[in-house]
Amino acid sequence: MIPPKIFKLIKMKNDLLLINRLKLANTVDIYNVVLMWYFLLKCV
Repeated sequence: MIPPKIFKLIKMKNDLLLINRLKLANTVDIYNVVLMWYFLLKCV
């Protein structure tokens, strides 16, 4: 049986990882959008 305290810590860590992953995904999305606009404006 895992002690509740440790279990809570593990859950918190996982939540943080998930949040970081989402942040990273958003950053990549924004980067892609900016690149896309840059190429569109350059080509036109």
